[in-house]
Amino acid sequence: MIRFVAQTIFPDGLYFLKFQKLKGIRKNYRIALIISILTGIVLLIFWFKIEHHDKQDNQATVIQKNTLSGLLDSIKNNHYKIPVQRMIYINKAIVLAKTLSDTNAQAKLYYDMASCLIDLEKPDSVLHYCEKARIIAIQLKNMILIAKIKNLMANFYLKKDDYYMAMVALKDALMIFEENGDKHDIGVVYNGLGLVYINLKEYDDAISYYTKANEIFDALGEEREQAVINLNIAGCYVEKTNMAKANYYYQEALKTFRKIQDSVQIVATYINMSNACRKNKDIKQASSFLTQALVLSEIMNNQRLYGSAMFNRGALFFDEGDIKNAKEYVDKGLAIFRKIGLRGGEMSALETLSDIYAKTGDYKRSMEYYKEFITTQNSILNGNTRKQIADLQWKYNIQKKDLETKILEEKYKVKQKQTLFLIISFGLFVVFVILIGLLIRLAYKNLKKSVRLKEMENLHLNEKLITDQKINHLENLRLMAELEAKYKELTTTSLQLISKNEILVNISVLNEEYYRKDTIGQEPYNLLKQLLKESLNQDKDWAYFKEMFEKVHQNFFKDIKKRCPDLTENELRICAYLKINLRNKEIAKMLNILPESVKTTRYHIRKKLMIDKDITLEDFIRSI
Repeated sequence: MIRFVAQTIFPDGLYFLKFQKLKGIRKNYRIALIISILTGIVLLIFWFKIEHHDKQDNQATVIQKNTLSGLLDSIKNNHYKIPVQRMIYINKAIVLAKTLSDTNAQAKLYYDMASCLIDLEKPDSVLHYCEKARIIAIQLKNMILIAKIKNLMANFYLKKDDYYMAMVALKDALMIFEENGDKHDIGVVYNGLGLVYINLKEYDDAISYYTKANEIFDALGEEREQAVINLNIAGCYVEKTNMAKANYYYQEALKTFRKIQDSVQIVATYINMSNACRKNKDIKQASSFLTQALVLSEIMNNQRLYGSAMFNRGALFFDEGDIKNAKEYVDKGLAIFRKIGLRGGEMSALETLSDIYAKTGDYKRSMEYYKEFITTQNSILNGNTRKQIADLQWKYNIQKKDLETKILEEKYKVKQKQTLFLIISFGLFVVFVILIGLLIRLAYKNLKKSVRLKEMENLHLNEKLITDQKINHLENLRLMAELEAKYKELTTTSLQLISKNEILVNISVLNEEYYRKDTIGQEPYNLLKQLLKESLNQDKDWAYFKEMFEKVHQNFFKDIKKRCPDLTENELRICAYLKINLRNKEIAKMLNILPESVKTTRYHIRKKLMIDKDITLEDFIRSI
């Protein structure tokens, strides 16, 4: 272990190991090694306990996660059926999500809770759960969920007949969905905008948004959403007195709601169809639809639908002239509307009661209800008062602080265990670092000694290297001087041979000339001729020249024979003479031949060596 640490920290750790020969240092390393091993054992035991505990926790966690997943699927697949049952699933899922610290699931479940409360006509806690979901969604940076929460709040404001706040929430949601969301979400927002405009009695704008939403849901194949849109479009055409189109859309919506068994929307469709029949003077059919709506809404305990059915039953009695029953049912509807805070229904009930009392001749009561009707109408159309807005903001702030406090408490509990582990781990880590520090310190001291020794060795090596370089330089100078001397000797020898041959040739010419003139006798002539012949012995001169040549150009004949083995001895001679830069005339004198013969031999050499036309024979020979 000590060797590994030393080699890891210092690349030159092998020098560091030399000090192990010292007994005192070796003892320190043994102590450090024992402490390191004990530290590792403690860490291993602590890790094993934590891991074993985590495995037990993980088994329970897997079961809880599977249960939570099943509940989430049930909530998702039955989001529009039996709100009471859905509420039970949501409450169970929220408990599990908190246990698992699954903040993403908590945010979605708070959103589902708010949606369920709207369906159950329990609006008091809707904003509370929306705010809980929104705070977590912001922490998770889940923009899609934030937009869905805004859309849900818009539905809440619509049920409260606060069209301005609903419009603000819908526009905010639409901006996020258009940037990050899918087509379904955009279609849902278009439907919400249509609801705002239909309540503002701007039916053409409402139909425009409904049509856009219907196109999206049709492309996605989402039947329920299309049915909801068809129901809303039908309501617009009723107000525009186009009963044929209204009836078509009602029938399309009712067919789908029955297919998917959406009880809430079936009742809503019956109430809307009843209103359409009442406006079309079909009292019998209107009464039939209302009877079904009253029975179903009472079974479902849906206050909004039950209140609407009661009010419409009273309005139907009023059209039939049954003032007593009309007043009774409208009063019941008004009480329910006020209880659940449905101001749009309250406004319609007040207007109808004003008409009822006017019909009976009680104009004072009629005027009182009419004033209430006008006040409610102005409140709805002009939006909420500043006091209401301030109250809502105050509620949001209080709820946000409460939720943040709970989240901090939960995080504190979760981190207690982690903090304990970190403290213990940090303490052991500090001990380990101190041990490593001691090893590093000892290694550093020894390394300094090793570096000094190495520097001295390097200095000695450098001095030796410089000396060797000087010796090599002097040896090279000596060899160059020897080579130059041999080259000069070769050149001198060549020139001497040329001069000698030239002199002997001249003497031979004079001998011949004197012999022809009878200036010299036969015997001296023959004797001189024999002597000149022996002096002009080329083989003897060549052997001497070759010996001197090979001292300067050692591998020349060997290399040129490799290139062309067919070269004759005479051709090799000429190649050697060309190597030392002799001209044709000088070569001719050396060989005692004519210059033309030298040229002919050069041609044969060039042909045998296959030299390119662009290269001279001299350059080629010199390159060898």
